[in-house]
Amino acid sequence: MQAGPAHPANRPTSDPAMALTQIPTGLAQVPAEAVQLKPYHNSRWSFCVSYPAGWDLNESLDGAGIRVSKGGRAPVVSITVGALPSQPRGFLTGDFDDDTPMTLRENGQYYLKNLGDQPDRKVEVQETRSTQIAGVPAVWTRVRLEDRTDVRVEESIWLLRKGAVFSLSLNCKSSDFALYDLVFRQVLETFKPDCRQAPRPKRR
Repeated sequence: MQAGPAHPANRPTSDPAMALTQIPTGLAQVPAEAVQLKPYHNSRWSFCVSYPAGWDLNESLDGAGIRVSKGGRAPVVSITVGALPSQPRGFLTGDFDDDTPMTLRENGQYYLKNLGDQPDRKVEVQETRSTQIAGVPAVWTRVRLEDRTDVRVEESIWLLRKGAVFSLSLNCKSSDFALYDLVFRQVLETFKPDCRQAPRPKRR
């Protein structure tokens, strides 16, 4: 599978509504699923996002984020949204005495390194570029994953904020990418990295 044509606006923009147009779309402009989105608020990292209401929801035990999927135990598609503390640069370079926090791009490189370390899997990075999401600088990448039984596409966006790396990822069968890429964009448009809920008024 080849990456879709690059959008001519390839520079980051200060307008968060336009930033997502910098990310190449799927191969075909097919109608998106009729998806009703359901809001989610993460109390640990104070981000909020909306996800397809009819999909299976799993929240991580440590409160880092959520994974929503469709298709049961062997999902045809999943979307993951979460955050983790930025890791030391030594995890990427092998110099474990280096505890300097990774930059945004280094966190992306570390993620791709871990993908490539898995046996029996061929990893092809199709495209990587800088963009913005929710007005925050971000890195976007699209990866083709091939093993003995399946070919999938993983599309991910990372942003670094207040010492934490936020990530939003789509993983689906290659044949379904054009459809679920559009669903993923609906999810991206709802994401806010700082969405603290106002305290509830005390009962009298």
